[in-house]
Parts: sequence; structure tokens; C-alpha cells
Amino acid sequence: MPPLGAPLDWSEPSGSAPGAPRDEIGQREHFVKSILWFATGIVAGFVVAHQVNQTAQGREFFTSVDAKAKAFGRAVADGYHEREAELRSAADELLD
Repeated sequence: MPPLGAPLDWSEPSGSAPGAPRDEIGQREHFVKSILWFATGIVAGFVVAHQVNQTAQGREFFTSVDAKAKAFGRAVADGYHEREAELRSAADELLD
């Protein structure tokens, strides 16, 4: 970004949008390309996961991952509830 008060370079590089400064166009193009690659990766991941899940070993793998994720979620929730109970007990003692 040029310093405040400095004139902007509004010349148009080939293939760019009219009226936009060069560095903004490059940033926008980079951002759009990044989003497209990110979306492509997500779609490719879903396609591969779907193909793998169609095999017996793939189903076993995803069942294992699902069970571990649920166990982790339960452990986090249990820890949260324990800590919440501790804090409520401490707060009740202070208020009494």
C-alpha cells in the first residue's frame, strides 16, 4: 500500500480489471486462487473418503476414527462439566 497522499498507480496490467491498482489485483487473484485450491482439496478429500469407505477395510477405519472422535468429545465434555461443578461449588462457598 502506498503512503498516505502518494498517487496511486492506476495503470492496467494486461488481463486485469479496469480501474484497480496492480497490487490489489494481484492480491485478489491470489485470494481467489487460494479459495479455489482449498475448495478443490475439500472436494478431492470427500471423493477419496467416499471411495475408501466403500471397502471393508475403509469402513472399519472410519468406524474406528468415529469411535475415537466420539470418545474424545465425551472426555472433553466430562472434563468441562467437572470443572464447571468445581467452580460452582467454590462460588457457592464464597457466597455463603
